[in-house]
Amino acid sequence: MEPCRCGTSIGAFGRVSKAEYVASYRAIASVRAKIGFAGMTGHGWLTNDRSVQYSDWDTGDRVIVNFGKEPFQRPGKQTVKAASFVLERRMLRRWVRRFGLPSGSVVCARSRAPLRFFR
Repeated sequence: MEPCRCGTSIGAFGRVSKAEYVASYRAIASVRAKIGFAGMTGHGWLTNDRSVQYSDWDTGDRVIVNFGKEPFQRPGKQTVKAASFVLERRMLRRWVRRFGLPSGSVVCARSRAPLRFFR
């Protein structure tokens, strides 16, 4: 099996036990249920060693993943445990509904692309 750039071969995933796979699926399923089929609007790193990453979604939510071995402290925000993730729910969707803005009337600050809220 050909390894990827990081040195992990696809065959290495076969060593994960069924219990570990199911636990991982259940953990991420809760996030996917909240984000659904939203489009990713941004991705980047929060640490220089790239062990903490974020992904922004067009729902206004942000997922922060800590691949590191140490907790990631953020001033005034929830700490992300080592080898864990958090979902930051943004109030954008509720705000749009509350003030009656139609989908597409709010644009991404970076790309200027319309944000979709209702599918």
